[in-house]
Amino acid sequence: MTQHHAAHIAADVSGRMAQGLMMGHFAVQDFFRAVETDRRRGVNAVEDLIHELARARQQAAAAQAETVRLRRELASCARAIGAERERADRAEHALAHLVEAVRQRA
Repeated sequence: MTQHHAAHIAADVSGRMAQGLMMGHFAVQDFFRAVETDRRRGVNAVEDLIHELARARQQAAAAQAETVRLRRELASCARAIGAERERADRAEHALAHLVEAVRQRA
């Protein structure tokens, strides 16, 4: 093998090794870029979940406040209905006495 031929083979091998190393380097970069992209997606998903949870908590607090308000309103209405029933009972009792008094005069 001539020195020229050996140098040519060495240059070819060196070029192919450099090419292989560069391809390996790019493959490693792509791998870690994909890992970082997945990590960012995971972080974004967690952040979205945190925001959704905060919104759900706010809605739950608003619903609880509305429930308290409605219960107070219901209690107030129940008291008003009770008062109206008592008034109706008194009116019915007074009417019964009036009817009895009319019957006795007739």
